[in-house]
This record gives sequence, structure tokens and C-alpha cells, in this order.
Amino acid sequence: MDFRDSPDEAAFRDRLRGWLTGQEGKFPTSGDEYWAKAGEWHQALFEAGFFGTSWPKAYGGQDLPP
Repeated sequence: MDFRDSPDEAAFRDRLRGWLTGQEGKFPTSGDEYWAKAGEWHQALFEAGFFGTSWPKAYGGQDLPP
């Protein structure tokens, strides 16, 4: 079994890593404040194209493999 990333997977990983780095400190990571901001976090993921990545494009996803 080959666990190395394909070029597309590596590009996606790099894009996600860069985006996450830019989000550092914007959202709490635990406690009550986390739950209060969870909707905003999910919205930010969606707007950046990182939410529901394996969902069909017809439903707002990217139709990527799981």
C-alpha cells in the first residue's frame, strides 16, 4: 500500500495548511466560547472550500474522495 500523497493531495494539504495558519487565533479551540463560535468556524471552512469536501458539488462540496 502506498501512503504517499498524489500531487493533487499534496496541493490540497498545502492549501489547507496555509489557510489554517492564517486562521490561528481567530477562533477559540475549547470551552464555552468554542461552542459559541462553532457556527462561524464552519462558515469560514465552507467559504474557503474546506467543508464537506467529499460531498457532491451539487450540494456545495468539492466531490473529492474520502
